[in-house]
Amino acid sequence: MRILLIRFSSLGDVVLVTALAAAIKKLLPGSEISVLTKEEYAEVFSGSKDVSAVIPLKKDKRGFLDLCALGESLEKKFDLILDLHANPRSFIVTTLASTRTVRYKKHMLKRRLLTLYSFLRGAFSFLPDIFSGYSDNVIRNYFQAAKALGVKYENNAPVIYVKKPVVKERNAGIACGARYFTKRWPEEKYAELAGRLSGDGYSVTLFGGKDDLPSAERIAALSGANIKNLAGKTGILELAEAMSACAFVIANDSGPMHIASAAGTPVIALFCGTSPKFGFAPAYGKNTVINFDIPCKPCGIHGQKFCWAGGFKCADKIAVKSILEIVNDKYDTGHRNA
Repeated sequence: MRILLIRFSSLGDVVLVTALAAAIKKLLPGSEISVLTKEEYAEVFSGSKDVSAVIPLKKDKRGFLDLCALGESLEKKFDLILDLHANPRSFIVTTLASTRTVRYKKHMLKRRLLTLYSFLRGAFSFLPDIFSGYSDNVIRNYFQAAKALGVKYENNAPVIYVKKPVVKERNAGIACGARYFTKRWPEEKYAELAGRLSGDGYSVTLFGGKDDLPSAERIAALSGANIKNLAGKTGILELAEAMSACAFVIANDSGPMHIASAAGTPVIALFCGTSPKFGFAPAYGKNTVINFDIPCKPCGIHGQKFCWAGGFKCADKIAVKSILEIVNDKYDTGHRNA
């Protein structure tokens, strides 16, 4: 069976597709799975044992006519298309492909209502938390789109196949970046954390993209420790390989958070302005999610450029000591800084 999975972006969402691809390949080993994604994320599937081919959506081929041409070029090439993006671009492509298509439900209305209500609660804290019982799970939603294939969601984790074996020992990773300010735990806290981990004998490595390099440099300088800085110096697969050498990675709600987990490394995931309720938290395996629900949170589906409520309380509640205690209790019984 020839199956096409479509997920254009963002990095973390694309990484989560690997969980579904692995499950389909395990259930249907004779299937041929292809992925259509933006060219900058194609590397996620490099060396994959589950994906036969990647169709990269190039940066200069994302206009309406280009998408129409792409859709037409895919006609009769697949038996089933799973649209895991469900946006106008994927709709154009699948319509022109004239192939049976199933779209996943992204529950965008609920996400927007949750965000809007948080603004109201931020201004009027006496309002009840009517979303207290709400939770979503993006990977599970991907599996729902593929239920006709017979795959069942069983707390599946994403997987990126790294090429070389590594020794973890006392290596600690920190992925300090994120696209928006309210997703980023403060630099001074990361610096304190890095310094204390280094003082306890850990080799600490900072990870991130090119945009995170200035922040990583400030964290390294503030820490007062000898820290390796790989921010902006790795591709996706190189990042996964480097993270696989860590005993654990501490990360904001971001693409690198998912990459670390997909590489098989336990993650301590910090949710500041966003919420696990959106379904992106790595709530599987040996990962740990740190999150504090306060009235003004979540302030945005993808975070915000500034804290409109003032004080950045959601980040302030996450203490360095708490993270060190988790490291001590869950990942390294030899830790003594907590």
